[in-house]
Amino acid sequence: MNPVDLQFRARNRPGHRHTVPTGFTLIELLVVIAIIAILAGLLLPALSQAKQKAIGTRCLSNVRQMSLASMLYCGQGRDVYPWTFTAVVGGGGIAWFNYIQPFLQNTNVLLCPTKQQQARRFTSTYIFADDRTVSGYGANFQIGGCSFPAGNWLVQPLKDTGVANPAVTVYLADSGTRAIDTTDPLKCVTLASPEKAQSWVLEDPAGFGGSYVTGDDPNWGGPSVRHGEKSNVGFLDGHATPLKSRQWYYHFTPWLNPALGGESSISAKPRGI
Repeated sequence: MNPVDLQFRARNRPGHRHTVPTGFTLIELLVVIAIIAILAGLLLPALSQAKQKAIGTRCLSNVRQMSLASMLYCGQGRDVYPWTFTAVVGGGGIAWFNYIQPFLQNTNVLLCPTKQQQARRFTSTYIFADDRTVSGYGANFQIGGCSFPAGNWLVQPLKDTGVANPAVTVYLADSGTRAIDTTDPLKCVTLASPEKAQSWVLEDPAGFGGSYVTGDDPNWGGPSVRHGEKSNVGFLDGHATPLKSRQWYYHFTPWLNPALGGESSISAKPRGI
C-alpha cells in the first residue's frame, strides 16, 4: 500500500479528530469594529483639543516675540514705538511688522498658525506692505499712530515714556473681527463676529479708525477669538497672555489707551480722535 493510502486511512479511522481551520466569525468582527469605533470617538476629541492647544501655545509665543521685538525697536536709541503704518500717495507703504523684522528670528511669527493657510489666498486688495508681507496680528493704533498723506492723517508714534501702565496696556493681539461699537463687552466681539481676511491694525471700536473696525475694511479690526474663545494678547512690558475679548475690548476701552491702561476706572477718549 502506498504512503498516500496509509495517510488517508489514518485520517479517516474511527476516533480520529479532524482539524478545522479557525478564525473570527462575522459577529466577532463586528464587535471588534464597534470597539474600535468607540475608542476612536473617545480619542479624536482629545487629539483635536491637544492640537488646538499646541496651536494656541505657538501663537502665544509669536505674540510674545513680536512684543519683545517692538520693545527692542523702541529701546535702540529711538525712544518711540514702531509706526503702525506709514504710507505714500498712491497706496502701499511700511507696516509695524516691517519695522520690527530686524529684531525677529524669522517672518513666520507674523502669522498665527490658524491664519497661515488663509495667507495663501490673500489678494493684492489685502496686502498693504510694499514687500508683500502679511500678518494676522493687529498692533494698537494708539501706540504707533500713522503717517498717511492720502487721507491727511498724521498721528505720531508714542515714546515709551508716554505709556502710563505698560503691563496692562495692550500692544498686539490676534485680530481680524468686525466688531460692534458698544460699551457692552459681551456684545462687542463674539464667536459670531465676522472674520476679516487680514487685520493688522488693532483699534478701539470708537477710536480714530473705529469706522473701519466696525466696517468692512480688511486692514482694521477687533480681536479675533480663534483660540478657544480667546485671543493671545501682548502687552507693552513684553509679556503675553490669552484673554477673552469681553475682558478687555469694548467702546473706549482703557486697555488700548496708553494714558490709562487696563482695569482703570477713569474713562477717556482714545488717542487720535
